[in-house]
Amino acid sequence: MIPGSRYLLILAVSSLSLWSGGAWTSHVLSRTSPSLVRSHITKSALATQSTSRHSVAVVRRSPHPIFHSVTMVTGKVGWGLSATQQVLHTTDSQKSWAVVSPAHPRVTPLTLTALTTTHAMLIGAPRNLNRSAVVWTTDNVGQHWQTTRLPGAVSATGATTYWWSATYGWVFLALEYSNTQKPPPGYPPPDARGIQAVLYRTVDGGARWTIVPSTTLPNEANVNDVAFTSVKTGWLLAMTEGPGEPMLYRTQDGGADWSSVALSVPPALAGPQAEAEPLSRPVFATSQIGAVLTTIEGEPVVYTTTDGGYRWQWVLLPPSSATISAQYLNWHRSTDGWRLNVLDVQHHVIAQWVVGA
Repeated sequence: MIPGSRYLLILAVSSLSLWSGGAWTSHVLSRTSPSLVRSHITKSALATQSTSRHSVAVVRRSPHPIFHSVTMVTGKVGWGLSATQQVLHTTDSQKSWAVVSPAHPRVTPLTLTALTTTHAMLIGAPRNLNRSAVVWTTDNVGQHWQTTRLPGAVSATGATTYWWSATYGWVFLALEYSNTQKPPPGYPPPDARGIQAVLYRTVDGGARWTIVPSTTLPNEANVNDVAFTSVKTGWLLAMTEGPGEPMLYRTQDGGADWSSVALSVPPALAGPQAEAEPLSRPVFATSQIGAVLTTIEGEPVVYTTTDGGYRWQWVLLPPSSATISAQYLNWHRSTDGWRLNVLDVQHHVIAQWVVGA
């Protein structure tokens, strides 16, 4: 039996195969899209001041945009960030889009987060690298945007957000410093590359932000791979270079202190150059049942836990052209437990199995 699973289903193109003790039987599986799992609020320290102003969006129709990212809040309503750095909104299942962007001259958008059908947040990096990253929030579909700055967030190169509700959330930034710049208070000097990871929190929907001081937040973590499962517990999946296990980091005090949790390498992939690269953030169905997706030597490996992350079991997807495109994980509640789906970039299911029945 493959560790960490009751049974494993593998989908190649449009067929699904079920391993049944020596043979694969075919089944048909429809397309699916990732489900949203609510995150949780965490505590912070070191409050900072921030100011706000409002700008008015210019709304016009854009029926065929090229997207950087899309998040559907309901079956019909969603938000998108276009390749031309415009914020877009749809109410007809992506048949047409309205441009609802804030005015952001001389700023490069980093990430757009859809909170509700009317509430979204955009983070951008000023082209003047000595200025802090900018946060825009709207609660009326872009009719007005509130603008604030993240304190100490100079030279931001990447960002991700994680929300418990439309009021409480976090921003995880990758900042790149020169020799003359200092990291925010409560953080160590940046590494040899000048990179520093910094965590921020808001309790008022993004109107004000505070720094969560941490001397142990891992710099090697990918900024797309942060998740929280309670008011205190959060997770980061990091990349390793050269031989070694994928590294998963956990905080149990809201982001101030982080410790590593080693993930064992499947014997078939162990070797002197077994590099691990995270593919998606940790995804939890409950505070106890979760999974992470990584590649080792280019092969996708899924790790699952049923005890809140104290023990993790790996599942190595069988060789298949379909598994090469594994990109996402999501959970679906079924009659026999929580069903874990592995999705490709088009959100087609390429593998699924039941965890924690």
